[in-house]
Amino acid sequence: MSTRGNPYGYHTGSIWPHDTAVALQGLVRAGFPRAAASLAAGLLTAAADFDTRLHELFAGHGSEAGGRPAPYLASCRPQAWAAVVSVLVLEAALGLDADVPRGTVTVAPPFACAYGPLSVSGLQVAGRPLKNTVGPDGTANVVAPEGPAIVAPQTVQTGRA
Repeated sequence: MSTRGNPYGYHTGSIWPHDTAVALQGLVRAGFPRAAASLAAGLLTAAADFDTRLHELFAGHGSEAGGRPAPYLASCRPQAWAAVVSVLVLEAALGLDADVPRGTVTVAPPFACAYGPLSVSGLQVAGRPLKNTVGPDGTANVVAPEGPAIVAPQTVQTGRA
């Protein structure tokens, strides 16, 4: 039995976008934002190669191989858990963490500056609007009119969005 990975192997080297997004969230929470940012960049690059509709899984050959990711022929597309990848990447990039029992939302963007300047609106927490912008330097500006308590190490505003 070979110990080498197979990029076309179902669980022996293929890339599962949802699992990768969960891993990048764990990396952010464990204090490894650079590793998380690298995974996020890979997922976003793959999404662009698949017209923003990620497959359930796909084959990747590494950026040094120069090729695009290849679809796994039996994968589902669209796939519900692959569709949530964009939400998980955005949540990790912005460092969003809702603590419902305490009624707080933490906004601490560990690598959103890679996509900055970035403005995110239309988010809701407990039915109330939350708008977040991240400057090119990674500084967050959060506007939550009459919303939850915001915990952010950067700039925080409350008032009109």
